[in-house]
Amino acid sequence: MTKSELKSSYLEYEYLTFRGLWRRVIYQAILDLKSLSKKEMAKVNRIKSVLWFNLSREDFQLICYYADLDPFFVWEKSQKIKKNNTLIPL
Repeated sequence: MTKSELKSSYLEYEYLTFRGLWRRVIYQAILDLKSLSKKEMAKVNRIKSVLWFNLSREDFQLICYYADLDPFFVWEKSQKIKKNNTLIPL
C-alpha cells in the first residue's frame, strides 16, 4: 500500500467513524424523545429532545451534517415519532 493509499484509507475510516458517532447522537435524542419513563432525568431529556429537533437550530443542522443526514429528513422522522410514539428507522 502506498503512502497516498494509506492516507486515503485512514481518512475514509476516520470519516465513517465520526459519521457513526454523530448518528448515534441523533439516535439517542430519538430514544429520549420517545421515552415514557416517569423518572425526572428522563423527563428533562425528553423535553430537551423535543426542543432540539428543530430545523432552525444551528446545532441540530450541524449534527445532521456531521452524521451525513438531511436535517429535514431527520426532523420529519422525529415529528412522526412524536406523533405516534413509535421508533422509525433512519
